[in-house]
Amino acid sequence: MSGFVSFCRIPPGGLPLGSSRSLTLHRSGVKYDPLVRSITMAFGVGLIALNIFIIYAALTQIPHPFLASLLVTMTVMLTLGVLLGTYLFSPRGFELSLRGIIVKRHLRSFEIPYEEIIEAKRVKWTWKGIRLCASGGLYGFFGLFYLKGIGKVWAYVTSRDDIILLRTKRGIQYMLSPEDPEVFLEKLNTLIRMPRK
Repeated sequence: MSGFVSFCRIPPGGLPLGSSRSLTLHRSGVKYDPLVRSITMAFGVGLIALNIFIIYAALTQIPHPFLASLLVTMTVMLTLGVLLGTYLFSPRGFELSLRGIIVKRHLRSFEIPYEEIIEAKRVKWTWKGIRLCASGGLYGFFGLFYLKGIGKVWAYVTSRDDIILLRTKRGIQYMLSPEDPEVFLEKLNTLIRMPRK
């Protein structure tokens, strides 16, 4: 259960978005790179094929209608839960507000305050590492990873070519992939350097 909570939760150092929203200075969407599109499509098609097989087997091999309908219902609900649950926590965009970076998700968007960020830079994706509790390509690479040369990092990546690495005062690291990484990074670095009250 703690793995599920880690996957969906707001990472340490991130602040939940309250009712008082700050002015948005820059908005960036996300784009899926070819690998993310392929994994998402293959996973979806594979789950649908598995559902069809289980439903066919349940309806033709289980003599009790109640047990067959129970198996069919559980299979469909589990499939919808995986696909929809992952989608709801996947990154949908990034915003630069007056106070910090907002990581947009359908559920549980959060803010990384500028005052916490000590470094923001472009980095390349690496396959040298492990997923600690994360999505490995379904709607993106997001969650908690341990990557060689970077360490433990909260990733919100949909395009492996557009990554920005953030390091914070508390030692928490984030990887983001805005669709306009150069413009986003330039504006972000300007905002980080601005004096705070």
